[in-house]
Amino acid sequence: MFGRKAAALMAALFAMTSVPAYASATEAASEKAASAEVKAEEETKTESSESQDAEENKEEDQKVAGADEMAPSEDLDDTGLVEVTAKDLQDGTYEIEVDSSSSMFRITACTLTVEDGKMTAAMTMGGKGYLYLYMGTGVQAADASEEDYIAYKENEEGAHVYEVPIDSLNVKTDCAAFSKNREKWYDRTLIFRADLLPEEAYADEAKYDEVQAALPKKSSKKVLTVGRDEDGEVLESAKGAENSGNSGNAEGAENSELSEDVEGAKNSGDPEDEEADNRSIESGEYLIDVTLEGGSGRASVTSPCQLSVDDNGMTAVIEWSSPYYDYMIVDGEKYTPIDQDNTDNAVFEIPVAALDEEIPVIADTTAMSEPHEVEYTLTFDSGSAEKAE
Repeated sequence: MFGRKAAALMAALFAMTSVPAYASATEAASEKAASAEVKAEEETKTESSESQDAEENKEEDQKVAGADEMAPSEDLDDTGLVEVTAKDLQDGTYEIEVDSSSSMFRITACTLTVEDGKMTAAMTMGGKGYLYLYMGTGVQAADASEEDYIAYKENEEGAHVYEVPIDSLNVKTDCAAFSKNREKWYDRTLIFRADLLPEEAYADEAKYDEVQAALPKKSSKKVLTVGRDEDGEVLESAKGAENSGNSGNAEGAENSELSEDVEGAKNSGDPEDEEADNRSIESGEYLIDVTLEGGSGRASVTSPCQLSVDDNGMTAVIEWSSPYYDYMIVDGEKYTPIDQDNTDNAVFEIPVAALDEEIPVIADTTAMSEPHEVEYTLTFDSGSAEKAE
């Protein structure tokens, strides 16, 4: 009997101790499962956020042109230049020059306005390929509000003019330009120059002296163009040495492949030669070496190419290394391929503004899944020009 009571007592004690233990194990398992579920949710949120960030970065990258889509850029040098701010200048408007890192972003004139301690610059552009500017990098522009974009205004001649705020002259300034055709931002670097500011523009004469003393000496850059007078008429020297009254022309110049004016531009090293920038080339047909730069580096053009010179200016026939170009843009004008019987490649006839300097052009390639405009520069070497037979 005692044995049965003892067994019952032991069973009761076991039941009292084992139920809480079981309950504790169950609660622990539930807490562990809940914790794992929370952790999984957090990881899912993190992965989703990272995926969203990656997608946003991808979209942002697609809005900014890559290096392979831009013409070669110039590394502007502001070393030694003295910074000039609004506090250094008197209120007023002044004509200044602007250096650009890209030949595709050509500024033909710029008016600086200083007022109430701030500066703005009205830049007149040489082309019409951009819709907006943003004073910053392309990445910053893609991330900015459209309210911060600077739209152009047309002047009386129909040129695009952008009025932008600037903090300083003589220092590198980031500027992003939004391409109308490509719908992408292109990074540019500008230097708004203080070179042309007159002494009376400065609040302190000593600042003017400091700025001028720091300016580097400019080298004489010889650029060959079709010579014209003030009324736009072709100069006699450009029509042929045989009709020229210039006694300085060499004997037998009527048979020369290039006029002596051109030879002088190639050989002159005199920086004081005031006529060096007004060289001309005779009317006629030439073969001339042409250099292409820009893009991915895989494209090329046939060199030498045909150059035609007449009273209306210069034109060149450009043959690409593939047939997959459907148009070119030069100085804002679009040119379509011309018919050539002896090649399957794309061939264009385009205007040539000058020899011996980079000419910015755009070529649209259809070799990719979608048409793709690419910036290039063409340089025509006057020293290689030979009369075509």
